[in-house]
Amino acid sequence: MSIPIALPPPVRLGVADRWRARAAVLAARGLLTATRRRPALRHSLLRLLRHHTRPAGVDEVRRAHRAITAVSLHCASGHGCLPRSLAIVLWCRSGGLHATWVLGTSVDPPAALHAWVEAAGAPVAEPVDPHLLYQPILTI
Repeated sequence: MSIPIALPPPVRLGVADRWRARAAVLAARGLLTATRRRPALRHSLLRLLRHHTRPAGVDEVRRAHRAITAVSLHCASGHGCLPRSLAIVLWCRSGGLHATWVLGTSVDPPAALHAWVEAAGAPVAEPVDPHLLYQPILTI
């Protein structure tokens, strides 16, 4: 049985932002494919990407989220949290910034995982505060 989900309203992007978002989504998919059976390697790469960067602000992370969800239906859906969050982190890194990537597990059964991005210590572009539903198990 399918569950209907509402996608975010379409966003108009400039050519540069559209290509930057597509590149970030493609890089996130490549990262997931290359590290499918080795999540520790993925986490090491994410830590490495943080070097020599400054923290991204909430506005920059929100801009990245809007761009990523505008170019990828999978990332815009409720089931695309992992590629979406990685693409946002890669978008920020391409601008010399870093966003905090968080992976959490559900507090109540059934067991579930969720990945999100934080800036200034708060989740960005999440419909509900993930800290209410998920216990962070990894923060990079």
